[in-house]
Order: sequence, then C-alpha cells, then structure tokens
Amino acid sequence: MLAALALAVSAVGAGLNGKWTGEVQSKKRTSTVTLDLEAHGSTLAGTMSLGKRGRGAGIKEGKIDGANFSFKVSRKKKEHDIEWAGTLDGDRIQLKQRGGKRGRAITLKRTSPPAPGEAAP
Repeated sequence: MLAALALAVSAVGAGLNGKWTGEVQSKKRTSTVTLDLEAHGSTLAGTMSLGKRGRGAGIKEGKIDGANFSFKVSRKKKEHDIEWAGTLDGDRIQLKQRGGKRGRAITLKRTSPPAPGEAAP
C-alpha cells in the first residue's frame, strides 16, 4: 500500500517536468513567465524566468505534495526570497505568489512535453 502511494506521488511529481509558460500583467506591460521544472520524488528543482531576456532565477526549497507544489526564488535587486505555490492540473499550472503586496496569480501551460516514460497526469 505504501509503495503504491509513493509511486502515485512520484508520477504526479514527474508530471511537472518540462517547460511551462504564462503571462503576467503589470501596470506598464505584459511579461512572459517561464518555468523549467524537474521533479525528484517530493523535491522540485529548476528555474523561473520573467520577461524577454529570460534570465532565470534558481528554484530553492522546492517541495511537491501530490498535485500541489511550492518553491522560492531570490530577487537580486531586493535581496529577499519570493514564495510561490502551485497546483498541477494536466497541462496547466495554477501558480500564486505568497505574501507580498501583489499576490500575483498566473496560469502557465506546458510548452514542452515530459521526457519519455514520464506521462503527464
């Protein structure tokens, strides 16, 4: 029973693997958000990029719990971490910034398929 549960959690986490994109609106413009994700069991790694230049910030403290996940990224200009929480729903991710003044919510879509053998949920 525990082995089946671990396999199911691993399969959901593997569904996060790949490249995801979405748009976020600010007062001045619309910017593209890109996530490159790689799941390792209940741990999430990868990068998050904002804008055309696509300079990615490394994901820290990435955690996966079923279809839900969370991570932090550092902002160099302000020297603090931004926390994000998301939910995987097939080929979409609902991502929300935790805390802060903006509390942004973003819908991202898969732009690259999972690696062979890693079926999307």
